[in-house]
Amino acid sequence: MEKHQDISLVSTRWTLFATVAQLGSLTKAAAVLDMRQSALSTQISALERACGTRLFSRTGRGLALTALGEQILPRVLSLSREAEQLKHEIQSIGSIPAGEVRVAVASSVGDLLVNDVFRTCRLRFPKVKLQILEGFSAKVDEWVVTGAVDIALLHRYGKRQGYGEEKLFQGSSWLASKGRSKPIGDDKVPFAELNQLPLVLPSRPSGMRAILEQIAARKGISLSIAMEANSLSIIKEIVSHGDLYTVLPFHAVHREVEAGMLRVSRIVSPGIDRTVALGTTTQRPLSLAAREVVKVIRACARRLVDTGAWSW
Repeated sequence: MEKHQDISLVSTRWTLFATVAQLGSLTKAAAVLDMRQSALSTQISALERACGTRLFSRTGRGLALTALGEQILPRVLSLSREAEQLKHEIQSIGSIPAGEVRVAVASSVGDLLVNDVFRTCRLRFPKVKLQILEGFSAKVDEWVVTGAVDIALLHRYGKRQGYGEEKLFQGSSWLASKGRSKPIGDDKVPFAELNQLPLVLPSRPSGMRAILEQIAARKGISLSIAMEANSLSIIKEIVSHGDLYTVLPFHAVHREVEAGMLRVSRIVSPGIDRTVALGTTTQRPLSLAAREVVKVIRACARRLVDTGAWSW
């Protein structure tokens, strides 16, 4: 079969523009793109001449986008992603899955699933490149709604579920603090005991924080937010070395619990159920590669449930 010719739908110069804009440096961009800095500079200058105005301002620290550059960068990135996806979709017809698939993962969904998905995809679909973005569920929601990612893995609470989402797993929420746990499942804490505990939680908007505040209001108790942190690793580090508490799913802290760094107690009266949900963007049809990755995620999630890795 004849080798695929280049069918890129976006000019190479716009791809170079986006890379330079994201890195803020011709030197860094040239290294990433594996091209001479002088050649890259020539291409950017040619693009600016074609536009009839500057897209970058030269500063002592590198390059900064002009007002026009700032305005058009999001659209250039979006068009580039769609063009690249269409290119791979065309080339994948009657062929094997290929191309980049962007997956957004809520921080507390856990590395067990991501690791399993990556290894499986690498083995079965070597031409598929996964790009993993991590954030709290509110940010993941934004990414999938705007089409910045193809697939989202996030937490839902109560009966809330986004359009077209499917449930992969449902588990409890746990109060985590410094220390060693009792046998998992034996230690429980009534929600009312969270009253005035110094908590470290994500800043708003946060699904977990919202549900905690709603239950606290109904019970007439006060939550004491001692610190806000939008990083799961920082939250766990702070809690494991101090006198603060946090609320997380068990699979987000299983390693720290096994190492004796964190103690966890299941929250009851009421319990707070979390659902790990799988969603996909509605901004465009999923590529063949993305559809195959969705299948892998489902299979890996079932395996985690069946083996007990996602048992709480």
